Amino acid sequence: MHVVFIPYGNRDCVEKLFRYMESSMFRFKLTKGKETKYEGIRGAIRLLPLGAFDYAFPKEYLDIVLNTLKFDLDDGDRYGLGKFKLSVLRRMYKCEKAPEFKKDKNLLWFDDELTANVNIVAIGIRTDGEITDPKGTRDAGWKHEAL
Repeated sequence: MHVVFIPYGNRDCVEKLFRYMESSMFRFKLTKGKETKYEGIRGAIRLLPLGAFDYAFPKEYLDIVLNTLKFDLDDGDRYGLGKFKLSVLRRMYKCEKAPEFKKDKNLLWFDDELTANVNIVAIGIRTDGEITDPKGTRDAGWKHEAL
């Protein structure tokens, strides 16, 4: 699962947010028939054109990540993007509007300094398919999300 957003705020606070995001550990689900196992992976941030960022994480954590980034607060109007420009950005980054999500849990990224100084322009989400690891790899035959 990928979340596409544009961070807006004090550069030091934005970089601190990125450090929090990259240091977050997630349980990554792998299945093989009826067997299930989990491995620990970190969230990954990629830089996209025009100042946007892509945060990759396992799909089971979508509600938690969207709630942490406060994706429901902004549809682009706060920064004058409007619905048309936001839809163009979504098309350009090949993502869709974020779905409704539960707001009961969040990650421990934000402290008072970050919430005061970093805003998120929510662009959208991108989903991944599933792959099976090929023979000769450590997890040969295990099926998982193709991050």
